Amino acid sequence: TNFAYSVTVMGVENAVLISGSLIGARELLAELGADADAVARGAGLPARVFEDPELFVQARRIIDYLELAAVACRRADFGLLHARRLPLGMLGPGWMIMRAADTVEEALTDFVRLYGLYTDAGSLRAERAGDGLWLASSFLPVGRFGTTQAVNLTLGCICLFVRENLPRRWQPRRVELRQVPDDPAPFVAFFGPGVAFGCERDAVFVDRPTLSARMGEGAERRAVHEAMLRQTAGHGVAVVAQVKALLSTLVHHDACTIDTIGEALAISPRTLQRRLTAAGTSFRALIDEVRADLAWRHVKRSELSLGRIAELLGYRSPAAFSRAFRRWHRMSARAARRG
Repeated sequence: TNFAYSVTVMGVENAVLISGSLIGARELLAELGADADAVARGAGLPARVFEDPELFVQARRIIDYLELAAVACRRADFGLLHARRLPLGMLGPGWMIMRAADTVEEALTDFVRLYGLYTDAGSLRAERAGDGLWLASSFLPVGRFGTTQAVNLTLGCICLFVRENLPRRWQPRRVELRQVPDDPAPFVAFFGPGVAFGCERDAVFVDRPTLSARMGEGAERRAVHEAMLRQTAGHGVAVVAQVKALLSTLVHHDACTIDTIGEALAISPRTLQRRLTAAGTSFRALIDEVRADLAWRHVKRSELSLGRIAELLGYRSPAAFSRAFRRWHRMSARAARRG
């Protein structure tokens, strides 16, 4: 069975990426002797994007940034270098779900399923082969200079995730890249000798023994499970905080329902609603609170149009979003942005 997760967008220009994908990028540029501010200006990225890891940013700006960074540093493998610096914990609740999986295959399946929560600029596909699984990355044609570094970043993160959860040094048996670098050595050093260039897709192969390996043996795995169990057992203020944390990730997605949140917390929707009622709130009220907070943050700090922000927060029309924004903040979204 093949499976994939991606989000259809209304036009390439509307595609977004989460700003957390840039964590550590400025520092890496400086270490490699490039002018990080000049690269940001070239991509049209304001400084505040690097200060808030939870903003949705126009995907073309981040993708251009990665490509310009590779040129400025003269490193065709910049996406892989950045992957080594990027804390995968920036995936938030999705990271906890992946880390609590029983096997590497379950964790990678979770990553494919959750990928669309962090960007609608691309997709991650999992395709079963006879003795393993291919994970293929692709992006919409949103950048001025291609999407090579964004793809490398995605594949690099997959390999690093698998590597850190196995007791032995792991390299994928096969990797296929469209890219044809002048110097293949950094790519061989990262992926291993199984990497091939000039292919028809960008994909990494995970073999069956690796897929079957148990995740995070020992104290680390127990700690993750205990954290998940504490989430499940949440009451009062704790359950409110847990639901709001999940909603901040899912609120822009069609699957943002009490059934989905209950499943993530391993409790029934009825039990979840009962606990929220006991805490003096409701699921609908928490969605409203989270939307109000995200609306203010994106209107004030992001470069997205008000229409796109409305869409990301689950509103069917800009007019409905405008009415909600005025109810929340006692001013129009346009006035908030100007101020």
